Amino acid sequence: MLVYMGFRSLFPLFLHKSPFPFLTLPPLSSYTPLPFHFVMKKYNLILLLEKLEEEKNKYKILKGNCEKIKKKKKVYKEISKRFNLLKKKDEKYYELCKEITGDKPKRECLEEIKGKLNKE
Repeated sequence: MLVYMGFRSLFPLFLHKSPFPFLTLPPLSSYTPLPFHFVMKKYNLILLLEKLEEEKNKYKILKGNCEKIKKKKKVYKEISKRFNLLKKKDEKYYELCKEITGDKPKRECLEEIKGKLNKE
């Protein structure tokens, strides 16, 4: 009984008469409404968390796009290296073409050069 009375003095919400205060809710008059600024702070926190989640999703998308761009840059570098090598080979063929046959179009000249290179 003393424990029950001590508990009731600690929690004045349960001052209503009930044989089992733990099983029943206190009357509505014992509830105190939350202060408005506390409610607004909580609402603002929820909004901030939502914005943070949106920013996190945007960051993930941007990170994925950056990785795609990096891959594309690597592919572009590889293509440009190959193109430059082909261009150098083409210039060599063109120079050989000038030396051998004069100023003929490249397509006709390439066949002659390939034939002469195969003979050598």
